[in-house]
This record gives sequence, C-alpha cells and structure tokens, in this order.
Amino acid sequence: MAVTAWRQDPQARPATTVAGRWRAGRAAAAATVGLGALAIAAIGGVGSYTALRAMAVQKGFGAFATVYPLALDVAVTVILCLDVVLTWLKLPYRPLRYTAWLLTVATVVLNGALDWPDPIGTAMHAVLPILPVIVVEAARHALAAASGTGRPEAVRLIRWVLAPRQTWRIWRCMQLWQITSLADALEREQRRALIVAELRDRHGRRWRHLADVAELRPLRLLRLGLLQPDSTPACENPADPLPTIEQESAPPQQLPRAADPAGAQTAERAPHPPSGPSPAAADASRVAPPANGEESAVRPGSKKQRAEELYLERQGNHRLLTRRELADRIDLSEGTARRYFLDFERAHGAICADTVTLERTS
Repeated sequence: MAVTAWRQDPQARPATTVAGRWRAGRAAAAATVGLGALAIAAIGGVGSYTALRAMAVQKGFGAFATVYPLALDVAVTVILCLDVVLTWLKLPYRPLRYTAWLLTVATVVLNGALDWPDPIGTAMHAVLPILPVIVVEAARHALAAASGTGRPEAVRLIRWVLAPRQTWRIWRCMQLWQITSLADALEREQRRALIVAELRDRHGRRWRHLADVAELRPLRLLRLGLLQPDSTPACENPADPLPTIEQESAPPQQLPRAADPAGAQTAERAPHPPSGPSPAAADASRVAPPANGEESAVRPGSKKQRAEELYLERQGNHRLLTRRELADRIDLSEGTARRYFLDFERAHGAICADTVTLERTS
C-alpha cells in the first residue's frame, strides 16, 4: 500500500529515498566523467607521444626518442595530479599550476611544429594535449570552491556601473581580508550601511565627529574585517541596556519583610489607603527618570527636560510632534533634536496621533 501511495503521489515519498537517489545520481555522473576523462587522457597521450617521438627522431635523439615523449607527458600528469591533491587538502601551491601550464604549452608547440606550416595539421596535433588539462583544471576549480581555498568570487559588471563606490569597497574588503564569498562581503557592506544610516539619523551630517567611541566601534571592526554578534550602534551607557516591553510591563518584585508581630498588628489596625495612585505619584510617573551616565543627566529646567515635557504632552494628547518642530520650540540644533527624539521614543514609546490631528497638521 505504501509503495502504491508513493507512485500516485510523488510528494509522499520519504526524504531519505529522494536524497539517496540524488547521491546515487551524482556518483554515477562523477563515475561517467571520470571514465571520460581517462579516455580523453589516453587518446591525447597516444597522439602526443606519436607526434613527439616523430619530432625527436627527426632531431636525431636516437634511442632516447622513445623515452622523451613519455617523460614530458608523465611530468605534466604528475604535476597536475599533485596540484589537485594539494587543493583537496587545502594546501594549494600556485607554482605547480604555472609549471604544468608551461609544460603543456611546450607540448602543444612541439606537436604543432610537426606539420608546420600546414594550419590544419598543426591545429589537429595541438588540440590533443590541451583536452586533459582542461578537464583537470575544471576538477581543481570545483575542489577549490568546495574547500573554500579558491579565488574570491567576481563582482558583476552591472554592479560596478550602478554603484561604483560601494562596489569598490566590497572588492577591496574581499581582497584585503581573503573573503572568497561575495554574499559575505555584501552582508558586511549592508551592516556598514545600516550603522552609518542610524548614526546619521541620530547625530546628523556630522555624525563622525558627534558619535562617541562605543557607537563607532562596529564600523572600526568591520573596517578591519571583523564582525560583532550585533553590529548596531551602542547606547549612551552600554552597561545599562534599554528595558524591553516585557520588563516594563512586569510588576515590581516585593522584597520579603522580616517577621515583626508588632508591625503586623499595627498594619492590620491601620486603615487601608485608597485604591489607585495618588495625584503626586501620577504627576511624577509622567516624567521618566533620566538614563544613567553623567552625559545623559537632566538638570531641572534644562532644554532636554523641556523637550521631554513637550514630548509627553503631545503623546498624552495624541498630537503629532516632528523633530523639526521640537528643534524650533526648544531652540535645539537638528542633530540634538534627532538624538533627544530617539531617546524619548525608546523611553516612552512612539507618539500615536489620531486621524483628526493628522488631518489638521496636513
């Protein structure tokens, strides 16, 4: 019954069966390619041996004319195989490739010189030694890409045309820090662009001069080829992160009190306080405490305190407040107004203006 269901619905087949067939298909394809490569190498070797032996006889090599072609072909084969093995072991050695190419060029020239100046005969003798080298180079490229020891991926030409500065930065990062994957380099550039955009939104155009060391640290790490787990600009005080929604909504934990019978009796006799917060506590809760740190301390009557009161007033009345209006009302610069606005949004939440207010402001 299960076999019949698999035949009727191909998607009902287990993943192990599909994966096993895929592995078997790849093994069969690899075996076919290997046998074809051996056949090409054998045919090319026989043709090259015949041509080189005839050339050696013409040049007067005598008895050594039989051994000379074998020495040249065996040298090329051994060097190419050694290069493939070292690439597989992640120990590539480029002089081996250059030596094999040089010997291959010499073999092609010697094979083609036998029928010179006939162009057709020269081409027929020169093609045979090149075919095995092409197959071996393809296998080497696949091993290098699989092991991560290959050359960096090429950047598309259309990207150079559309974004030359960013593409130059990506290419430079790949060359300096040996990043072979173009996707990894693009991810680094996206992180860098996101950090720069947030810093520019927080500090304005002079963000390079106004941002502190903690905010610029992710950019410096990316410039050195390093990555942080979270490459986002740090807060003003990294030791005290901003509370999350769950932490703000959680009720405060009450500390256990020591056993005090007298105090317990007094508490039982005392009248219960009225329910709900007192007016003084409600007024005090409207203004959130300032963030930790000497730089973010709010002095009474300062511009930041007046800006925060205006923000809370608009938030309570559900009226829209823009950063430009905040800067004009409190007499702040654009960069300072952006920074205050972001701090207030993190501390108190965004302003949710109603539809009537939006229509009046528009």
